[in-house]
Amino acid sequence: MKKVLSFLILMLLPMVVGAETVEIGGIYYNLINERDVAEVTGDLKNKYSGSVVIPPSVVYLGTTYNVRGIGDSAFEGCSNLFSVTIPNSVTNIGQSAFSGCSSLNSITIPNSVISIGSRAF
Repeated sequence: MKKVLSFLILMLLPMVVGAETVEIGGIYYNLINERDVAEVTGDLKNKYSGSVVIPPSVVYLGTTYNVRGIGDSAFEGCSNLFSVTIPNSVTNIGQSAFSGCSSLNSITIPNSVISIGSRAF
């Protein structure tokens, strides 16, 4: 029950608390400042390609953010994406997160992931 409640809180935080979107090391994140949490997000102009290794945390303006999720449609339509490595810090993968990734042939999903959204793949 605690895991479900934690997941729901994490999913609702961006709606309640202002989130800032930034690019760090070629990956886009929504940063939730009040919680020091980051969620991988997509970029409409530049699609992810090749191999992506998501770090467990990122530093932005002197603050360390723990990467806790992969947002809805974060990698959607990235047809040149071949592999993704997800760190143990991630607990949820959003809806359609990897939908349309026709070249994706390797993804590492750790045991820490407790929720995978519909049509994630």
